[in-house]
Amino acid sequence: MKKLAIIAAAAAMAMPLQANAIGIYAGVSGGQGNAYFSGNNFSNTNFSELGVHAGAKVMFARAEIEYARMFGSDIAAGLGMINFYGEPFPFIPFLSPYFGAGFGRVFDAKVDDVKLSGNNAAQAMLGTGLSFPGFPVRFDAELRSIFTGKLKPKDSSLDIDGANMITLGVRIKASYVF
Repeated sequence: MKKLAIIAAAAAMAMPLQANAIGIYAGVSGGQGNAYFSGNNFSNTNFSELGVHAGAKVMFARAEIEYARMFGSDIAAGLGMINFYGEPFPFIPFLSPYFGAGFGRVFDAKVDDVKLSGNNAAQAMLGTGLSFPGFPVRFDAELRSIFTGKLKPKDSSLDIDGANMITLGVRIKASYVF
């Protein structure tokens, strides 16, 4: 009985450590960028972006899902992505430099008034996070580039071959850490 009490006490003391080992977060993002298209089918254009994300963080890494909506005068598209980040310096107080990659899909795309079929997408991110001990909100400033497969017109009667898209942009993310 005494051994059981010691095991229960040790487990109770270890539980807070285990609970803090994985941080769950959710938040919003906003940004600006430029979209560049291969070939001469579509105009290169500026866009704004709004998004939501949720994920989990351990000491050196995090994983998240995100939905972002790109919009501008010549472009509109949705992005659904799964992102993975590495944070190589978790011991630096307040600042967390990171790099990341994401994979997902472009859907509901419209460029130069042409509706496009969705395609696979990949993205690369480089940024830094800012957080304060005891304050449950984290802010990230991030450079991001998105690469897509060939986006083709949904209307097959159009004489447009389609185009790959590459974007370059910046975004700010705010996340609530639960």
